[in-house]
Amino acid sequence: MLRRLRNSPELRFAGPVILENTATVFIGLVFSTIIGGISESALAAVGLVNSLINVLVSLAAFLSIGSAALIARLVGEGDPAATSRAVEQSVWMAAVTGIAVTVVCELLSTPILHLLLPGADAQVVDEGLRYFRALCLSFPFLLIMSIVGGALRAAGESAAPMVGAVLMNLVQIAAAYWMISVMGWSVTGAGMSYVVCRAFGMAVVLTACLRSHRHFSVTLRGMLRPSREMGKRIIRLGLPSTLESVSVQVCYLLANSMAMGLGTLEAGVYQVSNTLSAFSTLPQGIFSAIGVTFIGQALGENRPDKAVACQKKLLRIALAVSLTMGLTLSLLGPVLVKLYTRDEYVRAQSAKVLWVWLLFDLPGVAINVNDPILRTGGDTKMVMAYTAALVWGVRIPLTWLFCYVWTWGAAGVVLANVISVIIRAIVGQMRIRGGKWLSMKV
Repeated sequence: MLRRLRNSPELRFAGPVILENTATVFIGLVFSTIIGGISESALAAVGLVNSLINVLVSLAAFLSIGSAALIARLVGEGDPAATSRAVEQSVWMAAVTGIAVTVVCELLSTPILHLLLPGADAQVVDEGLRYFRALCLSFPFLLIMSIVGGALRAAGESAAPMVGAVLMNLVQIAAAYWMISVMGWSVTGAGMSYVVCRAFGMAVVLTACLRSHRHFSVTLRGMLRPSREMGKRIIRLGLPSTLESVSVQVCYLLANSMAMGLGTLEAGVYQVSNTLSAFSTLPQGIFSAIGVTFIGQALGENRPDKAVACQKKLLRIALAVSLTMGLTLSLLGPVLVKLYTRDEYVRAQSAKVLWVWLLFDLPGVAINVNDPILRTGGDTKMVMAYTAALVWGVRIPLTWLFCYVWTWGAAGVVLANVISVIIRAIVGQMRIRGGKWLSMKV
């Protein structure tokens, strides 16, 4: 039994992915404690700006999702030349997109923040603006690192992205401590720590990508030479996912803005509980990466039976792991919230809201197993359609109802999200069982 586990390609691939995601979440929690030590307003401002950055990242989802799905399929087909061009084209597109987004955000940072924080305290707006301007400088590094790491994982190489992520996170904590606690740069130092660590992480994974790989061979020269054919294939696979991702992240941003409108304390409750929920939602990114890689390769091999078996196995394990981690987080909530705030009200309410987050875990992990599988199978338009319809038609109206009509505070923001993801999970599982994704061309 132990020998079979050691020889399992799924286990060898999953181990580094688990470690990478665990390290990222853990360091994120530590980073949030450093921000919480600055002020309650800093915690709220950083939380909102991070939501805005997620919207910007979602604008580039056509790259990360499209390239990972295409590369996994090409690896399964056994075409190293096409795989190499797909990787090179992905990096080229990531660099161009990252630089363009950074320039636009730096020029429009002030009106963007004032638009998102119309009723916030002046201190929150000021801290958010300084953090945003610094953080935007890291966007090209983040995008290239994400694309290259995704390409390596799609080709079955999970160790190098793991090493890059772990080292990057350690660099971030060291840089954040130095810039915030020693240099006294406050939220500007928090943003600049991302610039330093993401540049470092990009260098690590890019070096690994340029080395010899069994499924592809890339060069810096090739990364600087665009390929129209590969670009079209990446966009065709990823564009619907971009529209979906932007829709979801803008919705999350609006929900965060609604939370900010409830006042600094309720905003703090939401940000603390949301930060801690990263622990229980950790399996989502892990199983998403595993599903894209192995099911993409199975479809590339024209093995639908293998893809179906893998989906069922992943979903069962993901649900069990997510439930266990969610219960653990909720039980430890009263202790963990003390790491992020000194305010007794925020501590008490955050611990209660973590129990509402528990309701999110099972449908949340089901979405992150099934939706990436559907995209890899080419069923991107349907995922985009039902996701956008439910986040805008269910989550936003319910957030407004729960927060401003029934005055449920931060718990209302989370509960609206829970109801939305439950419906999304049901629709996604029905689409999986329909089986159309097993025979679509990409």
